[in-house]
Amino acid sequence: YCIALVDIPKQQIRFLRDNIGVNTLYVTRIGRGLAFCTEYKCLRALAGFDRSIDLEAIKGFERTGWVPSGLTFFSQVKPVLPGKWSKVSYEDNSFPSEAASSITPAIADAFVPVEVVADALLSAVERLGADQPPAVGIMLSSGVDSALIAELVARSMKQITVKSFTVGHNGGDPEIEGARLTALALGLEHHELFLEPSEFSRLLPEAMWAMENPGGYDEYPC
Repeated sequence: YCIALVDIPKQQIRFLRDNIGVNTLYVTRIGRGLAFCTEYKCLRALAGFDRSIDLEAIKGFERTGWVPSGLTFFSQVKPVLPGKWSKVSYEDNSFPSEAASSITPAIADAFVPVEVVADALLSAVERLGADQPPAVGIMLSSGVDSALIAELVARSMKQITVKSFTVGHNGGDPEIEGARLTALALGLEHHELFLEPSEFSRLLPEAMWAMENPGGYDEYPC
């Protein structure tokens, strides 16, 4: 989740993101105004948006494969940090910062048996198939998480066609091979899409537009 609470009497906004940082939230200043959105592209559409590039953020990405914390590729766009309250006033030119107050998540101390987690997962999958769709699609990787969900779907939706999809590089890509073995073991209708090196230059701009801040791993264009 991401939250923005507007306090009109105090002329400020308080921002909050979930602790894991699943949802993005970006803030910029345009003239005397403050704008925020979950994507760059909405901010870029505003008249007066400052398109200056943050060279330090780009250098940090080149060194580590990740955009440094608290930065974006635009010098005048800042992210709200995950798990923190950020208080920003309308007219003091401030941005969400590392100094924001942390939100400590409540973690249960009680031991949860594996069987309870497995039952909860199965129940969630069964609810998804309650309306009996004609087919279900699953993105498969070589990992155990997608394999587990695929197994639960195949078990609980026996009367439904289950189609699996994977995308990766040709020539022994472990993601392709692992997904193929999972689909074969579960009897899924499997589909593979190969991304050739020659396609990277064409697909990278589209991937950047769709996902904005990149992560430094070779599956990003996939």
